[in-house]
Amino acid sequence: MSTPCSCHGSRVGSCVRVARTLRSLTLVSAAGLVAISALSAGGCGSGGSYQSTESSAGPEAYKPLAAEFSKVGYSWDWSGFPLPDRGEKIKFITAFPDAVVVQDTGSKMTVLEPSNGRLRWSNELANRTTKFVGLSRNADAGRGDQIISSSESEAFVMSMRTGEISSRQRFEKVVNTRPVMFGTMAVYGTPSGELMGHNIASNLRVWGYKASGPIEFAPVRVGFSVGGVTQDGFVAFVDPISGSLIGRTKLFGGVATEPVSNGNLMFVASLDQSLYGISPGGAVVWRHRTSEPLTTQPAVVGNTVYCSTADEGFTAFDAATGDIRWSTNEVTGIVLGTKKSRLVVWNGTALTLVDTARGTVVERADLPGLTKVVFDSFDDGNLYAVNSAGVVGKFLPK
Repeated sequence: MSTPCSCHGSRVGSCVRVARTLRSLTLVSAAGLVAISALSAGGCGSGGSYQSTESSAGPEAYKPLAAEFSKVGYSWDWSGFPLPDRGEKIKFITAFPDAVVVQDTGSKMTVLEPSNGRLRWSNELANRTTKFVGLSRNADAGRGDQIISSSESEAFVMSMRTGEISSRQRFEKVVNTRPVMFGTMAVYGTPSGELMGHNIASNLRVWGYKASGPIEFAPVRVGFSVGGVTQDGFVAFVDPISGSLIGRTKLFGGVATEPVSNGNLMFVASLDQSLYGISPGGAVVWRHRTSEPLTTQPAVVGNTVYCSTADEGFTAFDAATGDIRWSTNEVTGIVLGTKKSRLVVWNGTALTLVDTARGTVVERADLPGLTKVVFDSFDDGNLYAVNSAGVVGKFLPK
């Protein structure tokens, strides 16, 4: 942890962060990336927040890729600079219509303005050795301004508007995953195999359902239940408010990806070489066997599940029956969203538009050097990219 400054000993590290930020911004500006017009005048008393303008040379960061982005129907809007600490990289980025939230591999949280990429605030939450597991937003309508960053041992609840930490909540047990939110109830998976309900409003562990084997991938909302999968292959569906068991089943292996849901069934790509459709009651509605373990993140869009298998390639399954609608070997990667009813698929180096009816490739953009690509809305959303230098670029759908 940083040493408290003399201005306010309870706000740890604020002056240290502002000084570091000034040095970082000055160095970046000298390289022709950032033009600083203002820092918040009361930085030492601002709870770790500061303001700056976006880069005057912003287009240069993504200019070489502009033509490729244009192929798949996106145009550059702005470039933003979260400025991760030296030696750190961007670990999480989550985009909302009203905020772009970034966290580096240390503990620095940054929010960018979605309209222009300017820095709204930045704050260091803990020391660099703290392991963080994910970001979430308080789904409670009365607390929609809150962003929650979860480490293995506690939740940092912050104002999306100012970055002020309103609560640091210690977990009763170590957690392994980002939570799925049900109002103020945050449901986590734990290394001990427990689905754990922690209420953000009351700062209490309300319930826990114990299965066998660690839960390493985030649980998912399935209708009015929450479902999770352990690495021993146990699948459990519980009531998110009370933690009471609704249904369960046993697979022959764990998972390397998160389960997904269309609200009716949970779809699990298992290391036991099968893709499953499972009801909240615990019944295996369908199973598609493959020749190798499934390790690519599946996605569900409406009544179709998309998953890559060793046998069929990138495949569209009927969500209700598991029947194959089409498959192709021309596409690899995971579905990030849709654009004009076409799938947007990212494989780490290329963005591909895929026709949902036939599985044919509509267009492909080669985008080397990007580390992350996310959307602020699954359907026809704005695209946010992160490059290897930690620059965030916003692209608008055309």
